[in-house]
Amino acid sequence: MEQKLIQVSEIELGDEIIISSYSGLKYLKIVQIPRKAESCRFKCSIKQTQTTSGNYHWNINQFEQDVTQHNHVLYQDLYGRDIFLVKRENNN
Repeated sequence: MEQKLIQVSEIELGDEIIISSYSGLKYLKIVQIPRKAESCRFKCSIKQTQTTSGNYHWNINQFEQDVTQHNHVLYQDLYGRDIFLVKRENNN
C-alpha cells in the first residue's frame, strides 16, 4: 500500500495514522469510528507512559509504530488535521 495523506472521510477501522501534535507526532491506530456521521472524534490506541516527579504525575504519549505496544485508548478529534495513512487493515 502506498503511504499518503488522507481526509477524515477516508478513515477506516484499523487504520494506522500519524498526526502532528504540537512539536511532535502521534502514531495512532483507529479502534472505533464515530457513530454520528458529522463527528470527527475517533477512538484511537496509543502508547503512553507516566512520569513522576515528587507529587506531580503526568502522561507522555510516545511515538510507537508497533501497535502491540499500545497501552492506552483516547478520543482524538481529527477535524482539520493533516492525516498521514501509514497502514490499512484489510477487513474484507
